[in-house]
Amino acid sequence: MRKVLLVAINSKFIQTNLALRYIRNYLLQHNSDVTPVIKEFTINQQVHTILSEIYKEKPAVVLLSIYIWNVEFSLKIITEIKKILPGVKIITGGPEVAYRAQEIMEEYTQIDYCVEGEGEVVVSSLLKEQLPPGVYYRKDSLIINTGKALLIENPDEIPFPYLPDELELLENKIIYYESSRGCPYNCSYCISSIDKTVRFFSLERVQRDISLFLQHNVPLVKFVDRTFNLKKEHYLPIWKFIIDNHNNITTFHFEITADRLSDDDFTVLNGIGKDVIQFEVGIQTINEETLEIVARNSDIVKQREMIKKIPENIHIHLDLIAGLPKESLQKFIKSFNYTIRLKPDMMQLGFLKVLSGTEMAKTAEKEGFMFFSSPPYEIISTPDLSYEELLIIKDIEHVVDIYYNSKRFSKTIDYLLNMNDPFSLFHELKCFLEKSGAFVDAKKTTDYYLFLYLYLKENHLPDICIDLLKFDFISYSPVKSFPEWYNRMYDKDVHHHLIKKYAAGESTRSGFINTNYEVFNHNPFTLETLRTELFFIYENGTCITIIENVKNGN
Repeated sequence: MRKVLLVAINSKFIQTNLALRYIRNYLLQHNSDVTPVIKEFTINQQVHTILSEIYKEKPAVVLLSIYIWNVEFSLKIITEIKKILPGVKIITGGPEVAYRAQEIMEEYTQIDYCVEGEGEVVVSSLLKEQLPPGVYYRKDSLIINTGKALLIENPDEIPFPYLPDELELLENKIIYYESSRGCPYNCSYCISSIDKTVRFFSLERVQRDISLFLQHNVPLVKFVDRTFNLKKEHYLPIWKFIIDNHNNITTFHFEITADRLSDDDFTVLNGIGKDVIQFEVGIQTINEETLEIVARNSDIVKQREMIKKIPENIHIHLDLIAGLPKESLQKFIKSFNYTIRLKPDMMQLGFLKVLSGTEMAKTAEKEGFMFFSSPPYEIISTPDLSYEELLIIKDIEHVVDIYYNSKRFSKTIDYLLNMNDPFSLFHELKCFLEKSGAFVDAKKTTDYYLFLYLYLKENHLPDICIDLLKFDFISYSPVKSFPEWYNRMYDKDVHHHLIKKYAAGESTRSGFINTNYEVFNHNPFTLETLRTELFFIYENGTCITIIENVKNGN
């Protein structure tokens, strides 16, 4: 039996490679003479470590799955493999090599085959010594292309990507899944725009697969469908199936287009439990000229209306892209303010990547965009956005991650956002943090409470802001020791009484560890100037209960 080693080099430990799992399980069904084995690494590991692990497997064939985040690292591995395994055959696949296979194979002579498109059938055929469409291979000194890869018309022919015992082994990682392949849209910056043919797995198949995730209590399943809510007859029954069969553990993450949502969808989604479903919505920009140039057809008015209707129990990520054509800093600021005013649970600021094979690559060359020559090919400047302005947005991204996306400062930041233009607030915070040395000196999250406190004091902001910051600090997790800036209004006897009243199952010692008591001059919930006593109960490092307006002796 020939061993085929399928190598994934992920950007983070929690990630898993879906493509290689499809290929492995397809080979198990269709190639009885090979033993496919997956080995997953990260880009943070040493080349020597990865090479030694590959060597120990003694494979006949090594297949590497190559993406924008791992291409440089993967090519380092490829240049060394045949030094330790001279007879091994090397196959590469994935979007980062498929669209420049000729160039890659000319430079890296160690590569024997490059696969473009969907890999299951092509790799299976290659291992049977066939040369199907979708392969670049060597013949003497030439590199031959067998033609455009064929699509798998019926996705149900592809086996479920995970092995029976694998879901438990991956309990601390993200599980990826798809219910469709392809994308009908033409967004010029996206590699998915090249494949416009959408094919859906059958509902029966998807529901069967979802049942397996639910049975195994998988924490997070991320659907990688480019736009999940394309076809109502497909996506709505899937959402309904998840809701009707939920295990109170698994969260399902979907990338959707908000302006395609309708009343039918909300009939199913309204009343949904917490942490059942997450939505990620690519706003990208609200600049209509930019949307037209990048061929992204978004109904901004309906998009806003639909996002506001999404139930509160559904966690929402909203995405923006900086560096798009005809988008100056001022126009980006409008998109930023629009997006954050929709109050997403997470706001993700991305930066344009000029990918080979896309229309954006042609636009970038024509218009004089500057971008990095090496992956991830991120934008440096455009005719409308200077490098200095891009750096401002980079810093704003960092500040948004700290003070907005972390959810550690929610009450304080929400109050400040109601007082300020959102971008101006984060820009002021960015300038203050720079001046204070926070980007260099802050070593832990609690340091950022101090810097926000100092910002509030320096700008003479209302006293309620300090109360809200204290609430954010004490309500996020148990506090072992209070920092100097935190002025306590605390009575140990009252705290002890409340432990006996509201946490009777706790010993006195554990009660003081797993609860807290504080008095505020303002009510953190109503924002009234009103003395408010709060009792906090924690479990597993998280505040689970807040009891308001408690009175000693009641």
